[in-house]
Amino acid sequence: MLIHVIKVSVRGRTRKSGGIVINTDFISDLVVSGTGAQFLYHRLPENRRGPGDLYVVEETVAEIRGKMDTALAADSLVVEVFPRWDITEDTVTTIFRAAEIVEIYPASDVDRDYSWMIVNEKGKNVKYLVDQYYIDFVGIAKTGSTSTTTSTTSSTSTSSTSTTTARPQV
Repeated sequence: MLIHVIKVSVRGRTRKSGGIVINTDFISDLVVSGTGAQFLYHRLPENRRGPGDLYVVEETVAEIRGKMDTALAADSLVVEVFPRWDITEDTVTTIFRAAEIVEIYPASDVDRDYSWMIVNEKGKNVKYLVDQYYIDFVGIAKTGSTSTTTSTTSSTSTSSTSTTTARPQV
């Protein structure tokens, strides 16, 4: 399962960020740390000879364990990728196995349109610039679709609409 965590520190370096989406399959040694949790994160899961990166996060062990115990809704994700990391080029529709996604994070602090996605391809991590905000991937992994919900409320009535676009499964 893909989970969004607010990173407090990685490898002992304190840093607060907006977060990162990671694959719970690559987590080991999950324990309580203060009011949050810490764990080892193996960016190359085939090679666990090293200790992995130590993540200390705000999320609790129970929250993370709950995500680890949840199955993915789709085995594959369809993503729009920019060739050569160039946002001026047309995107290429690419299918990735969800189990191979290592991490996804914002491409910049300012622009919420693009993200960097690291994918484990045959034991090597490959970086892609994708045309989607990183938080959206958590919802896709849960449901297998993208979803947009809008609500309008007034003093006399409430209306709600929901639109769902299914992602093809491979």
